[in-house]
Amino acid sequence: MSKTILQCSGITKKYGVITAIKNLHTTINRGEIWGILGPNGSGKTTTLAVITGVINANSGSFTWFDQDYKPELMKSMGILLETPNFYPYLSLVKNLKIYAKIKGVPESDIPRVLKLVKLYDRRKWAFQTMSLGMKQRLALATCLLGDPDVLILDEPTNGLDPEGISEVREIIINEAKKGKTIILASHILSEVEKICTHVAILKKGNLLASGKVTNLLDASPKFTLVCKEAKLLGIDLEKDKLIHSFEEIDDKTINVTVTSEDSIEQISKRSYELGYTLLKIDAVKNDLEKHFMEIIK
Repeated sequence: MSKTILQCSGITKKYGVITAIKNLHTTINRGEIWGILGPNGSGKTTTLAVITGVINANSGSFTWFDQDYKPELMKSMGILLETPNFYPYLSLVKNLKIYAKIKGVPESDIPRVLKLVKLYDRRKWAFQTMSLGMKQRLALATCLLGDPDVLILDEPTNGLDPEGISEVREIIINEAKKGKTIILASHILSEVEKICTHVAILKKGNLLASGKVTNLLDASPKFTLVCKEAKLLGIDLEKDKLIHSFEEIDDKTINVTVTSEDSIEQISKRSYELGYTLLKIDAVKNDLEKHFMEIIK
């Protein structure tokens, strides 16, 4: 069984004078959860549309499972590029029977997916009675029919309230725990950070950065130190090689980058020996949002 799920080689897609995707190269391996990030108009949806065969690229190529694109390959995946069309007066079960027939999977799988998305108790309810969050979970249920190994989701939490976002996030995380490969486009960075193992950051069709979330974030721990003459403290600690570097925030505050969280005890001790009184020590959380904003600038 091939380790490589998706291989993109130089994909470019243009709409007239606008280049939606420019020379995209990426490799996605089995079991990885990729988040495609970017502001509106960055090319996220276009990328998903190209790799699922909804639209054709102007140049470049891509393979699924080391095979050239074939429509039948898509039937084995769970794809949610836009909210599916459901019949408002039909029950959830009857709507899913239609999608089971389209996908060529047995209707006997419907109870399983309804339980996964926590809608089994409402299976006889008409679609039009559902809240937005429930409708989005039903849309996910169509993707999960047939228990596909690959899920491709475009903004799966778009338009949902915090409760709905949490519900959809839980479903995706549970599917990821089964070893499935998941590709999702999103602009909600905090959600991607909670779900994904890898990210690709796009801006105006250009791939600015990609790789493991842990690698894109600064792996070195950081701490905020507050004291009088903070800059002088940073210089002394750097001279003693107790920190990698420091950033001056204001006259009394510096952020220091250290080799490990354990070294903060040595820093505290050395600061006292040098005559500095530390008023505050706080750990600085490295987050994807800050890194994302730095990249797209």
